[in-house]
Amino acid sequence: MKGSYAPAFWIGIVGCGLVLPFILYVGGHGVASEVIAPVLVLIGGCILRFLVVNTDDRAPIPARFATTSVWRSRRGVRVEVDLRQEHLLRMVCRFV
Repeated sequence: MKGSYAPAFWIGIVGCGLVLPFILYVGGHGVASEVIAPVLVLIGGCILRFLVVNTDDRAPIPARFATTSVWRSRRGVRVEVDLRQEHLLRMVCRFV
C-alpha cells in the first residue's frame, strides 16, 4: 500500500492492531496479554475506521461504466439509469 495514509495503515492497523497484539497473546500470560493486547486491537480498529471513512484517494469511474443505461422491463416500462460519476455522488449524498 502506498499514498498519504500508508504509514497509518502499516504502523497503525498492521503493526499496532495485528502484529503486536499477536506477539503479546502468544508470548505471555499476564497484564500484557489480557489488557494491553485488546486495547491495541481496539486502537487498530479505530484507525481502520478512520482510514475507510476519511481516505482522500478517490479513483474515477472507468469510462465504460460512466454512461447512461436504458432498457425495458418485462412489462414494457422504459428504465433509465444514469451511471455518471456526479449522479452517483448525488445519489450517495442523499443517503448519508
